[in-house]
This record gives sequence, C-alpha cells and structure tokens, in this order.
Amino acid sequence: MLLMSLRKIYALAPNAQVTLSANDPAGFAESQIGETCVPSFFGWTGARTSRMQRIGLLARLYVCSLWAGLVYRISSKQSYAGVPQGYRSLLRAYFEADAVLSCPGNFIYSRAYLAGLPVLIPLFAMAYAWLLGKPLYILPQTFGPLNRTWEKAALRWVLCRTEMIAVRDLTSVSLLERIGFEKEDFQLIPDLAFQFPSAGHEAGAELLRHFGVEPATQRPLLGVTMIDWGAQNPAFGQQALYEGAVAETIRLFLEETDGRVLLFSQVCGPKTADDDRIPARRVAERLAGTSLFNRVHTVDAAMPADILKAAYAHMDLFLGTRLHSNIFALAEGVPVIAIAYQDKTVGVLKMLEMGEWVVRIENVTVDSLATLFRRAWPKRRHLAAEVERSVAALQQETDSQLNQLLGAILRERMDT
Repeated sequence: MLLMSLRKIYALAPNAQVTLSANDPAGFAESQIGETCVPSFFGWTGARTSRMQRIGLLARLYVCSLWAGLVYRISSKQSYAGVPQGYRSLLRAYFEADAVLSCPGNFIYSRAYLAGLPVLIPLFAMAYAWLLGKPLYILPQTFGPLNRTWEKAALRWVLCRTEMIAVRDLTSVSLLERIGFEKEDFQLIPDLAFQFPSAGHEAGAELLRHFGVEPATQRPLLGVTMIDWGAQNPAFGQQALYEGAVAETIRLFLEETDGRVLLFSQVCGPKTADDDRIPARRVAERLAGTSLFNRVHTVDAAMPADILKAAYAHMDLFLGTRLHSNIFALAEGVPVIAIAYQDKTVGVLKMLEMGEWVVRIENVTVDSLATLFRRAWPKRRHLAAEVERSVAALQQETDSQLNQLLGAILRERMDT
C-alpha cells in the first residue's frame, strides 16, 4: 500500500520530497525509491529497555513533543527542548512538511492490553499534524474495531480535524456512520494492494521450484497463510485450535486430491509475534510422520511482495489469513477462503460480494473450514471466473479514485 501510494504521488508530482515515518526504519534502509525514513511515534516504543523504563521514556518524549508542537504553532519556531538527539528527526519532519499523509493501513483499532491506551499512539501521530497547523490527509484506511466509547470519541475528534478521509472497506464505512459521519464526509477507495504489480508468471514458478514444487506438473496446489494472532492479541486464546483446524483442512485437501500445499509467510517480522513462519512451521509439524508430509512445502524465506504475488497466481485455491495474501491471490484470479483476524478482511471481501467465503478466526473449527473447502473445491473454476470479473472492476475503480484523491491533495498544496 505504501509503495503504491508513493508511485502515485511521484507520477502526479515528480519533484515531491517525501519523508517516511516508520515503526521499523531499518526495514526501509534499502528502499528502492530512496526516501528519507525516520522513526514514527510507534517506533519510539521499540527501545530495548524494561517496560517501566520504556513507559518513563515515552512519557518524557510525548510531553516534550507536545511542548515543541505548541511552540511551533505559536511562533513557527522549531524547538527540541528536552528531546534527545536521536528522536528529533520525526519532529523535524513534521515541522518542515507542507502536508501530512497518513499511510493506508490498519492501525486504529482496540487493543486488549493496557486498557486500550496504545490506540492513542496512531491517533496522536495524526493529531500532531493538526497541532502544528499542517493539513492532514488520510489515505485508504481501516478504522476499527473500536470497543470502547472513549476510543470512538477520540477517533471522531481527530477525523473532524482532517482535510480528507479515505476508507478501504465497508466495515470502516459502518463505523464512521455510527460515530456521526455522513457518506459525503469520506471516500471509499478499495485497498491499494489490488493495484500492486506481480513479478510475473515465471518468477512465481521459479519460487515454487526453489521450494520443491513444479507448478506445471505437480497439481493441484493449495496456498495457505497463517498468523500468530495469539501472540499479537492476548485476548485470543484459540491459537492452537485455529492452527489445528488449518492443519486438518490441509489433510483433507491432500487426502482428496493428489496435490500439494504451499505454506507461505506473508510477513516475517520484525517482531517475533509478527513472523508468520512460526505458526506455518507449527502447522506443518502437525502433519509430520504421516504419508502426506512430503507434499507439504513451507516457504519460510522472507520474499519480496511482488514475488509472493506471482507465486500465489499458480494456486488453484487459497486458504489465507493475512489480508494482503488474500488480496494478492484474488488479484491473480485465485478463489479464496479467508480467515478474518480483524474486521478489515470481512469488509474487503464484502466489497467483492464474497462475504460467504470468510470465517472469523474466533469461529474457526475443523468443521467450519472443512465445510467451506468442500463447497469451494468442486466449483473453483467457476469461482475463479467470478473473482476475475469482480477484481477487474475493483482495480479500475481503485486506480481512478486514488488518482482523484491524490490529485486533489497535490493541487490544493500547490495552490497554497
């Protein structure tokens, strides 16, 4: 989503200077485009200290940031009083910006820990632009789920101080309407990952061959992605049940076909909880010692997104948990059974009128996945044709609306 946003910005404004605020700046060290990258407000939480030391440091940094913002708002002067040298680059980026764009994604949702307070960090990042008097534009975003009244009030407060709001799914539309926004207050723009280009058919085939599968002859192929949702969300206590249900669905596929299964890792960190290779390996291990195990292939190397998308195109059916793995598969015409760990998956699939192929992760059982598989597999070719038609229309809509949104933002900035 970030890459697609950048490409569109540079296409419309070739001389634009972009600074990225990232949770993991090291991950952008070898950016193909070469933007300056600074730690985000979320990135400040990654200091290698004890929890109490981290809380103390964050309290200091946020107080100093607020003071610096007030000084700038009143006097237009840059102040870094009390802010350690290593943390000043983010504030400097805000001070020097003509406009602040919130990257597409999903980071404003309820957390089950620390009384939900972590949601204030991304909201603070947005509100900081308003504090400095900088126009804030929100690119296609998922909002929610928000389970607390104060979270919804905080989101409404921030959005009321935003120049333009774009959402990427129908569940976000419902949330904004519930907290008092009208349809004309925001734009619905499908997920930008639908526009992301593939590395090509042969690149995908080469990846599969590297992991022991010849896609031209060893078919059919089932693609699978996992997530360690129990590690990311302490309130989710069904990780083992979810992994077991996926393993049994893989077993069912292998027993009923002469095919092979590819366990892909859409995300490989940087935190252990974010590493999809860990649950993928656990699922594969559940089939170890059986005659089926040699037909299960774990793609456990971090791969560029365009290569993964190219590999997904070779699948006959996709059982995906990671939202963007499902979007990549759908964009390549592959029917999907989606496991929704957050509302965004439900919202995106509903936009394609494919809501019947989604099961929420808390509702995943052996029976629920087996039922969906047995419904989807016999009509996979019919589903693939439906997917191609729906996605083609959505891609055209996304491209047109994104051009209009970014064009309006850039024209407004040039006029001022």
